[in-house]
Amino acid sequence: MSGRFGIGLLLFCLASLMIGGCASTSTNPDNSQNVSIGASFKQLGIGSNVSRVLLEVSGSGFPTMTQDLDITNGFVRAEVEVPFGTNRVFALTAYAGQTALYYGADTADVSASAVTEVSVYMRPQVPMIKITPIYSSISSIGQEGTLSVEVYNVDSLFGISLRLEADSSIIEFLSANAGGFLGTAENTLFFVQTYPHYLPIGYTMRGNNGQPMGVTGSGSITTVGYLAKKVGKTPVTIDPAYLRLIDWQGNALPRQGQIYIENGEVEILGS
Repeated sequence: MSGRFGIGLLLFCLASLMIGGCASTSTNPDNSQNVSIGASFKQLGIGSNVSRVLLEVSGSGFPTMTQDLDITNGFVRAEVEVPFGTNRVFALTAYAGQTALYYGADTADVSASAVTEVSVYMRPQVPMIKITPIYSSISSIGQEGTLSVEVYNVDSLFGISLRLEADSSIIEFLSANAGGFLGTAENTLFFVQTYPHYLPIGYTMRGNNGQPMGVTGSGSITTVGYLAKKVGKTPVTIDPAYLRLIDWQGNALPRQGQIYIENGEVEILGS
């Protein structure tokens, strides 16, 4: 299951960073280009945990350049002089304090006569549970939408319980289905019950004669359907007080450190 999930991870984390460089743009006498880089946290699939984003630019013929990107209202930007040449590597690391939460990199050529698009896949680097997409919008009341809950970098996961919460005056949870990370329907148990403001979910593997088992990697826990009820915006949150990940012996996961939570947001735009 984790192999198929990897493809979806690339798609939802895709973000375009425009590397500006056209014939009308002035260049420096040392054959370098003033490159403007910007990205939205929402486009990157990144939530509010991030406090710092570091850009690293490397390539042949010059030392690696590093720069912190300014963060304003969930948008990051920077400008940096990049020497002309091929295979310039643009890497982004998103931090919470000293912990690297996400990392991604792409390679592009920089010249005076081209505009290059760099696609950076920001992959979680820590144990994480995440609403995907981070932000979604519905155009009209009465329309249905979906969101997913996904885990990343877990080790020997046997079972998980969680509670999703949202403003029920904005959206109404309708249903939830197993995401498939823990196995097929024949080998797992999935529980869900809807309440006005929250959705409790349980998902576990079935026992196998007491033998150690569990799934390691990243994958989908559940897909949730909801109904747009009125114009407005609501966070969709995973309540940490009700979140539990266990191995086959019932021990809490992760065994070291913590699991990071990335919550989401749904906006209903019109009537």
